[in-house]
Amino acid sequence: MFAAIHRLTRRCKPVQVNRCYSIFQAHDLRRNLLAKQQAIYYRQNPGCLHIARSWTKIVQCLRQSIMANRIKSRPMEFHKVMQVVEKQNDPTTIITMEIGGRTRLLNRPSGEKLSKFFIRVGANLKNAQNKKMRKVAKTTNAQSVHDDASIEMMFLDRSGNEISSDEILSDIWKKADCFILQDVKYRIAYNFPCVTKLKLPQTLIAGTLLYPKIEFEFANYYYSRFEWYRCVEQEGNQQMEVDSENENNTEKDDPTKWKFLHDQKTHLLSSDDAGHRFKLVVFPGNSDHQVVEDIEDSGVMTAYSGVVVPGQDYYLFDSRHEHTKNWCGENRFRVMTYNILADCYASTEYAQSDLFGYCPSNFLNMSYRIQILLKEIQGYHSDLIFLQEVDRFVFDDHLVPALSLQNYAGAFGAKRQLKEGVAIFYNRSKFKLVNVVNRILEDSLLNDPANSSLNEKLSVNPDLKLRVTQRASCVLISVLESCEHSGSYIITANTHLYWHPKATHIRLIQIAIVLNIMQNMRNELIESNPDNNVKCLLCGDLNASLNTSVLQLLQTGRVPSNHADWYSGGKLEYHNTDLSLSHDFKFTTTCGTPEYTNYVPGFSECIDYILVNPEHFNIAKVIPPPLHEHVIEHSALPSVKAPSDHIAQIVELTWNEDG
Repeated sequence: MFAAIHRLTRRCKPVQVNRCYSIFQAHDLRRNLLAKQQAIYYRQNPGCLHIARSWTKIVQCLRQSIMANRIKSRPMEFHKVMQVVEKQNDPTTIITMEIGGRTRLLNRPSGEKLSKFFIRVGANLKNAQNKKMRKVAKTTNAQSVHDDASIEMMFLDRSGNEISSDEILSDIWKKADCFILQDVKYRIAYNFPCVTKLKLPQTLIAGTLLYPKIEFEFANYYYSRFEWYRCVEQEGNQQMEVDSENENNTEKDDPTKWKFLHDQKTHLLSSDDAGHRFKLVVFPGNSDHQVVEDIEDSGVMTAYSGVVVPGQDYYLFDSRHEHTKNWCGENRFRVMTYNILADCYASTEYAQSDLFGYCPSNFLNMSYRIQILLKEIQGYHSDLIFLQEVDRFVFDDHLVPALSLQNYAGAFGAKRQLKEGVAIFYNRSKFKLVNVVNRILEDSLLNDPANSSLNEKLSVNPDLKLRVTQRASCVLISVLESCEHSGSYIITANTHLYWHPKATHIRLIQIAIVLNIMQNMRNELIESNPDNNVKCLLCGDLNASLNTSVLQLLQTGRVPSNHADWYSGGKLEYHNTDLSLSHDFKFTTTCGTPEYTNYVPGFSECIDYILVNPEHFNIAKVIPPPLHEHVIEHSALPSVKAPSDHIAQIVELTWNEDG
């Protein structure tokens, strides 16, 4: 047969090439036998080698054309899915597909040629076929699949044309439509949207918001679909033990036990929901794949909640919500600062037995308090939210999932070597984030050029400097641009100063560090563009009452070196130098002089503040504090009706364009 082919190639007539085409189609050119015949022939006729090489290319093209036409002519539908994950800056492409009845995970270099990929897939298929053959070898005459057996394999683009095997994997995914392996057609799901984690709270209270903790891969909230279901049967107030990731429970998945409610992102629990549990099904999507449901295992995930328990008749903040039912209008925004009482402090034995002994432990538990906290925070409709004593898990598992679904974005700043810190959330329809940094005050004192002068003065007294640098406090500073006033920026600082009663001098130095950082950032922003209109806002739990040097420095702009508060740590920690402090911000408190913002047995003081320059902002409205009789209804704070030992400070501001 080889001699006949050789004669045909020498004549090179089109009709005879077509004849060769039919011979190839009929005999399949048995590769091993042909290779042996070629070797003998070339030794006898070395001059024909270049002709045979040209012929080999012709045969390869013909064979590919035959295979492509044969495949295209078949009435095939999509049988399976090839899932492809290609992450940015990752040199490996992860391909998941079913080969020979088993799901295979192929980790291939992104720069690998298709020809090498085909070899790998072919090896997997042959191994699977050989394994099946060996199982029945004892009772049948089946033989293993030889390595030289032909396996039809190719990628087709969206026009139905074969993609060359010389191309590399990373270049084909956006144009490839399907993959053909023998008689099986695979749909290519490239970076397909997927839900990687989905959980619902197990402690639910009527009147609060039910929200999922969800993590996506190649998907987002906007393009994903949420389906909420409520269990038809009531289960009383007993909490249900449930594995939210177990989707194979027949009883849970019984459709007759679940009533579809709506397709919103969250669900507001009502009194009618008490005794029921909920199911959430999330269908992930993105701009390229908007919720595809016809692909098996398309990244859909289901989660189940605990049983809803009845809520209280009223909460401490209900009267305040009457003043904040709506969002602020144009040229006006609402600001809130709130110490939410970190779980790492409230859950200690000392806190539950002594500090908050009047409050039952189940109401101190964060699983209860976070539901009430979110109800309170969301009811204020604030455009800027500043929180202190925020546990990292509370930020990640509760605040971000719940607030992000209401058009908030946020950032977290942890204290040094502690499980809690401060956080900011801003309304994305009012502000755009330009920059956010978390500064540990100790590090800023020692390393920040803005605090070099202060650091030099403190070095005169090593005991005082050591006391300052042992503190873990931080400040979270953000630069926000107004969406309504182009070129107008707010530098915000959210901090929680050292708490000790005999450490006013430490807090005074800490707030001086914060002011120096803010001043330096303001100067940089103005230098980058002199036309920028830059305003400043400082808030947080300062652990300082109105009559202390901390508030004097903030409001008057100066504290002399002989102020009495410099002696609050005793003679050993007195600065012994000219440590007068000053700044140019001209801050004023926006919420007036409330009697207290922190109320626990033995201590009630105003220590939480929102401060602005009155030349930059006008104070439009102050949200009044709750009635004192409600605060002490359960002895002190926190309680069953109040989730924290602090009271949120809330003010509405307008832009002063003249400032």
